Amino acid sequence: MEISFTRKAFKKHIISCKRTDGSVTWMQCDDFFVHHDLMHYAVETIMHYRNAFYGMLESGIDISDFELPKEKRTFNYSSEALHSETLVGLINTELSQGNFEDMQQVTREMYELNYPSVTAPELSPELVTRIKEKYQELVLYWMKLVPNEKLTLQF
Repeated sequence: MEISFTRKAFKKHIISCKRTDGSVTWMQCDDFFVHHDLMHYAVETIMHYRNAFYGMLESGIDISDFELPKEKRTFNYSSEALHSETLVGLINTELSQGNFEDMQQVTREMYELNYPSVTAPELSPELVTRIKEKYQELVLYWMKLVPNEKLTLQF
């Protein structure tokens, strides 16, 4: 799947995903969602997740379906999708507020509270560092784009 992030100057940016079958899903978004979806890309590629956010888009789910209230969604999250969402949130928290003393322990506690039937992903400090480095590389590339330029990624 080809993922494109198109920078706009005075309008909403565009995220577009062209699936391997040729169909497309896209949305307009603000900077928050560009950064959020770039973090998803970093997490899902480093963790080798094929059934999380981008895998779900590749399988035919429309990107706008994620904006629906949870009770109106026609799909369920796989374990990988839960892992991805959790890691995106936790790593963004670390980047904005400082590192947790033990990311693995925080992740396990979060799963015990929120997803007791799902096993938390195994995380090493090196793995988290690789995700952060990939994300920062993507954000720096994004920030250097001028209006109407694209950041295109393969998934």
